[in-house]
Amino acid sequence: MPDPRVTNPELFDLRNPDAPIPQFVNAMKMAGIEITPEQVVQGITYEDLKDKDGNLFVVAVYNPDPSLFPEKYRDLAGPIPLMIATRGENGEWKWSINVLKNHGITIGFSGWYPNNIQIIKKEANRLLSAWEFIFDNYNPPIISQPEKYNFSEADNVVNLARQNNLKLRAQDLLYGIPEFVKQMTDDEIMQFIQTYIRTVVTRYQGKVDQWSVANEIMQPWGDSAFSYNHFGPNNLKWLDLAFKTAHEADPSATLILNDTGIEFLETNPRWLPNYSNRFYNLVKTLKENGTPIDAVGFQMHLYAEDYTDQQKLDAAIQSFKKNVQRYRELGVEVIITEWDVRLGALKNYPSEERALLQARIYGRFLRAAIESGITDVTFFSVNDEDSWLENPNSGSMTDINNDPCLFSNKKPKFSYYAVLRTLTYTVWP
Repeated sequence: MPDPRVTNPELFDLRNPDAPIPQFVNAMKMAGIEITPEQVVQGITYEDLKDKDGNLFVVAVYNPDPSLFPEKYRDLAGPIPLMIATRGENGEWKWSINVLKNHGITIGFSGWYPNNIQIIKKEANRLLSAWEFIFDNYNPPIISQPEKYNFSEADNVVNLARQNNLKLRAQDLLYGIPEFVKQMTDDEIMQFIQTYIRTVVTRYQGKVDQWSVANEIMQPWGDSAFSYNHFGPNNLKWLDLAFKTAHEADPSATLILNDTGIEFLETNPRWLPNYSNRFYNLVKTLKENGTPIDAVGFQMHLYAEDYTDQQKLDAAIQSFKKNVQRYRELGVEVIITEWDVRLGALKNYPSEERALLQARIYGRFLRAAIESGITDVTFFSVNDEDSWLENPNSGSMTDINNDPCLFSNKKPKFSYYAVLRTLTYTVWP
């Protein structure tokens, strides 16, 4: 095994703020843990590991002294796998920075692509298009005239994904309803759904591997639930038509029904009564009726204040795992589509404790997800500053103290290293 200090001295550059060791030291400092780059260099050790296919790889790890952490967070002390060596096609070993996409599951990010595409390309193998495929973007006054659709925004994000060798999930085909659709008859709405979905999915066949066909269809706010409320909860012909049309247009694509507040068996008290079970029963009905729904999307917009107590965190994780299992028993994949962990309600906590708690939540839930068979995880935005939860247009949910992401100002936070550690050491089912 070649010594990375000799073969890849750039990985040990202590003056470059973008090198792995200075980035890690900065993340530790934000979490209230003071170490020096020199201490990290001196403390690095090497471990032999195997991936889920039995292939050997080596990680260069740093184990922080647990006594540096507050007692209640010492489980986060390490090991932190900063660098990785894998064998090339000719059997030679090659060292590189350890990144999120190294470890056998699909990792995605959304948001602010021109600003963050380099981070996304480095860390991920999926791009989430959260807005460009919503039908308002296709030119609302002529949405019923597919020959006049404006595909410019969707084309741009498709090209960006292809240029950077990223898979692409398009969210969402049905989300929000233009005013003119509200004036349509039932038959006209059904024709509109079929024409619109066939046109868009056919155009991007083979370029989009996952479609969120419908999003938040049972939500009580605004127009997002228009079709569900219009047709009624027992008339799902419109949703069945949407999935069947998308499947006919691209049989190879994964088709998703996406929603928020559905992660646990028991509905979160802050959410609508019995919402999670209502959603599960809807999916069960669709599957029993032959609707080609391949996956459900758990948005996973979590609130850190719900998990300050370890027992509550443990209970939530068990509920989450049981919930995933019941979907798998239906033959439906679970995908985490829009993950973030907001800290706004803890603005009076010390910043160091906020960072450590968020890291624990990300790490514990990710381990539970992987152990439950989830193989596709997307984080909603790269940087805190770009998040919808810090965007003034998000209304009452906006709070500059939410800090929900894995990066801040394009630098990894301690939460990032909790995710990286989990991905590297998780025992695959």
